[in-house]
Amino acid sequence: SKLIDWLASWASLHSCCVVMPVAVFVTVEIKEECIPDFLKVMEVDCQESRKEEGCLRFDFLKDAEISNKFYFYEMYVDGDAAKLHKTLPHYLGWAKFKKDERQPVISQQVINLTNVFAESKGEFCVTESK
Repeated sequence: SKLIDWLASWASLHSCCVVMPVAVFVTVEIKEECIPDFLKVMEVDCQESRKEEGCLRFDFLKDAEISNKFYFYEMYVDGDAAKLHKTLPHYLGWAKFKKDERQPVISQQVINLTNVFAESKGEFCVTESK
């Protein structure tokens, strides 16, 4: 929005810090035979990401109709926190999984987002569906 752009410009001109949360929405399709390994990697990635100081939220979802399709919604306090996330061992586990010789990721789409209105309340809800 124009207001967000103006705030960012004003902050940079006045040596002030305005925190601008950033988010990413990732859609992946995984080979069926690789899903058990994928879930192990993502369990660690989710749990450890949520412990990061700069991570505001990390949701990991499974498509209700397509059994090998998953979604991640991640929100960080700013771009630096998102960049830091990609250097940490739990993220690197996901990166290593993607490079596995089985080529487990059929497709991946990443959409970068900026915050307009978003808020997290309460604890994360974890449900296990088999």
